[in-house]
Amino acid sequence: MHRTINAILSKRLVTLVGSEGIGKTAVANGACLYISDRRLFEDGVVHVRLRSIITYPDFLDALTQAFLQGEDNILFVFLV
Repeated sequence: MHRTINAILSKRLVTLVGSEGIGKTAVANGACLYISDRRLFEDGVVHVRLRSIITYPDFLDALTQAFLQGEDNILFVFLV
């Protein structure tokens, strides 16, 4: 999780990869909770679940819904 947090704070895009069930979602959730609790991004964190997203229009709709539910946030976490 420490490496993931450092990557998020220093890069614009971070991708977690690995076999199913290895804990990618748990690491992403933990990293976002850490970042959110410490207010490391002024506008907060948005979690967008993309498990059922298949098409690009569906992806755009998921992003739109995330923006409508919160503020214009800086960090997005996409969980596929």
